[in-house]
Amino acid sequence: MQNTEDIIKEAELEKIDREDVYGDVAYLDKKGLFKSINLVGMTYPKMITINTQGIDIIDSIIEQTIRELRKEHTDDTRRNLEEILNESNPNDRIRKLFNYLKDRPDLFANTVEPIVSSTLVGISKSTRE
Repeated sequence: MQNTEDIIKEAELEKIDREDVYGDVAYLDKKGLFKSINLVGMTYPKMITINTQGIDIIDSIIEQTIRELRKEHTDDTRRNLEEILNESNPNDRIRKLFNYLKDRPDLFANTVEPIVSSTLVGISKSTRE
């Protein structure tokens, strides 16, 4: 399990309104994408760990993102994405993609956000059924 605050710092989300981040954490916790430890009086989980369903969803988002980005960009971009996709360690693959996209906010907004939104809508529908 990791401390939620440490995850926020590691992902460099400190500049984003904490309430938005905590809301997203609570949403993902409610959807069952990770296990959490909640403390009385806190509106978000104190400690979290991603579960198998969460890992599968992240892997799917990464693969869809790289597939979409490969369609639209230069050979150099494609080589960078192939390197990320071929990374055998899932944590390193996520970190490399995150760092790649962090330096390219336009790619994130135009490619990743729609994929994540679509995926989360799918999760939301499946949890209601």
